[in-house]
Amino acid sequence: ENTSFSGSNQSTLWFDRWRKPGDVTNIQRFGTARRFSSKDIQDRSYIRFRNLNVAYDFPASLLQKGFLKGVRNIRIYAMAQNLYTWTNWRGFDPEDNNNISTFEYPGQRTYTAGINLGF
Repeated sequence: ENTSFSGSNQSTLWFDRWRKPGDVTNIQRFGTARRFSSKDIQDRSYIRFRNLNVAYDFPASLLQKGFLKGVRNIRIYAMAQNLYTWTNWRGFDPEDNNNISTFEYPGQRTYTAGINLGF
């Protein structure tokens, strides 16, 4: 909620900003002279489901049959990273290290799958 970054999109919280005497809100008036205060402190506690790896190795007895003859091993696998973060933090990422959580992208959610064949 800092309008010093007016070259970018502003938070929708600004719709509830103070505008005239008598307004009751916790969002200050629109202006660029804002300083950070204790109002900006948020709880950054979180739980993150960061990595998941699943793999299956086919049994050797299956590899000795039919078209699989000559294959020593087969492994199929799937991996996922940055699956979910549980937090009340309003920014993108509670691990963000610049203290104001602007102009950074959160960690990419990544999926990978594959097959390893050994001959």
